Amino acid sequence: MTESVWPERLRGWIAWNQEEVEASVRRVAPESFRVGPTSMAPSVAFHAWHIGRWVDRHTVCLAAFLDPKAPTAEVWIARDLANAWGLAGVDLGDFGGTGAGLDDDASAALALPEVEEVLAYVNATYAGFDSLLARVEDRHLEQKLVDPYGDETEVAEMLLNHLSHADRHLGMIEALRGVLGERGTATI
Repeated sequence: MTESVWPERLRGWIAWNQEEVEASVRRVAPESFRVGPTSMAPSVAFHAWHIGRWVDRHTVCLAAFLDPKAPTAEVWIARDLANAWGLAGVDLGDFGGTGAGLDDDASAALALPEVEEVLAYVNATYAGFDSLLARVEDRHLEQKLVDPYGDETEVAEMLLNHLSHADRHLGMIEALRGVLGERGTATI
């Protein structure tokens, strides 16, 4: 039987997503990066950070699946970024402080750092994720792992959920660029 191309395709799509997140964020004027255009629309900074947090969580889940004996810490925790960014003790949301579940006021109040620091974090999470994705084989895709929600799911489903979720936030970044008066692929 021939090996499937799906693991490599998934890896390629996730790499594309990372490239697009970085490119889109870099096209935002630095003074607009942390600005939410309304009280109900989180900033580009929030969306980029949130994507990174979820990549971080997915990386830990995939690492535990591929090698349950090898301890893996999130980049967020290993680098103590909550303290470094002045967010220690701040409610960072559900599922390990990913920003999920925060209301509009709480997400708008997050004092996230400037573009380069947020992107350095996001890119570090994607680098760790990609190194693990390189080890995913066709036989793994239908096997079960524990996802960031604590549920048992198939590897392929977790990876597709990641892509869907990250692409939704990428779309928000693109739309926000238009709302902020900048050219975007979804300029409003």
